Amino acid sequence: MNDIITDYEKLAGKNENISKIPLIYVPIIDVDIIEQGVFYRYFFKKVNESAIYETDENSYLKQNNKLYEFTKLIWFITGEMEEVYNKNRKATEYQEPSFRGLIKTIDGNYTQFYIKT
Repeated sequence: MNDIITDYEKLAGKNENISKIPLIYVPIIDVDIIEQGVFYRYFFKKVNESAIYETDENSYLKQNNKLYEFTKLIWFITGEMEEVYNKNRKATEYQEPSFRGLIKTIDGNYTQFYIKT
């Protein structure tokens, strides 16, 4: 039976990436990230939909799936709160033209993950 499936997959041109949905992920801020004061956030959306989800670096790096678009966003978490807010807002606004809907997804929460140091 396995041989029949393998033969079918060869003939049909099975694409393993088509059915793989990127992992939905919430960043975990650890001591290393706090010390750096900055990290990358990764986002994806289906090419024919507007909903945006956050994912992890591994899913972002393996983004060979044509059903989804991906982007990464630099995100500051330490420093003066107003400065962190402005840097993250500017980074998000910069990405918006190439990844429509990111501003709406962030929803003004530019100090998310902020840590007072």
